[in-house]
Amino acid sequence: MKKKILVVFFACVALFTVAACSQNALGKLVASEQTRVTAQNNKGTSPYASVKVTSEGTSTIVYTYTFKLDVDKAAMASLYQMPAEKVSQQTALDDTIFPEMLGKGIKNPKAKNVYLTKDGKTIVSLTFEPSKTVKAAT
Repeated sequence: MKKKILVVFFACVALFTVAACSQNALGKLVASEQTRVTAQNNKGTSPYASVKVTSEGTSTIVYTYTFKLDVDKAAMASLYQMPAEKVSQQTALDDTIFPEMLGKGIKNPKAKNVYLTKDGKTIVSLTFEPSKTVKAAT
């Protein structure tokens, strides 16, 4: 009985250690991504008033884009859900953030893109996973 309790205890310790490491890696990545996207957004040509980078759980990075101007919510939702736009977003994530997440040891990485009107109403929220061909950055 004592052996079973010890096995369960050490399994829990290992699980929490892995989760903490993933969370720490994701937290560092969120901070560096926030710096990068803020600099990019501040170049003046962006349609977004702000881009916030946060995380959900231990494996999802969240990019929240808030438009500067009034937009037609239905039209923008349709645009962002078009196959060509989804492919474009998937390709960008596969080329940049997913290899970095995998390289930092983040298991089952996901990226969520949330688009908001200038008054903060959700237009659309899209979640992506790496394509099968994505490899960890070295």
